[in-house]
Amino acid sequence: MWSYSTKELIEEQISKCGKRLVNIGCCIVIYMLVHVETELFVGEREFTMSEPMRVLQAFITNDKGGLTGYIAQNYRYMDKTKVQFDFLTYDTDKLDFEDEFINMGAKFYHIQQPSHPIDFYKSLKYILRRENYKVIHFNLSYANFVPVILAKLAGAHNIIIHSHSTDIDDRRIFIRKIKTGIHLLGKMIFPFVGNSFWACSSDAAKWMFSKKILNGFLPIMLSM
Repeated sequence: MWSYSTKELIEEQISKCGKRLVNIGCCIVIYMLVHVETELFVGEREFTMSEPMRVLQAFITNDKGGLTGYIAQNYRYMDKTKVQFDFLTYDTDKLDFEDEFINMGAKFYHIQQPSHPIDFYKSLKYILRRENYKVIHFNLSYANFVPVILAKLAGAHNIIIHSHSTDIDDRRIFIRKIKTGIHLLGKMIFPFVGNSFWACSSDAAKWMFSKKILNGFLPIMLSM
């Protein structure tokens, strides 16, 4: 049996260790906040609450449903004083809701498809440099790594890869096989080009991301 004085000594040491852990935890939190703060710059100007952080959303179309519907719904109801969306689209014509969103403060960029990689790369590099975007958000239904790699090469600082599906929704047999091959390769590439990984469900996460990400090497954020 330990003596009463020994118990007191042990409790005192445990209390000291607990305080040390709390202090260490506080230091880690402070470091993270400072680190995030130093990342939020627009050109040479520090990001402030009076100026929303702009996020480049890839990609939207004139389709009112699917990914475009999801992105558009989020944009209409989000607080644009804190975060503002700008949009990349492959459509050459003006989108039906383009004027509506421009009036809300958004910008639109009509860009070439990644099937023309050089043109896509040059256009995206120009956009990223001119506007100095800190975040580009890829909304994907399968692991199409081509635009993501080109964005990385073009100078994208922080790439979000967001899974919105659990399968390849294409009934064309030949195209489906091509997309399946791209998807399998993309799952292996994403850990090396993405910075944040989001999914609309755990099944969507399993569909889009490799075990290297799923096993906790890189965090996944589940979204609506």
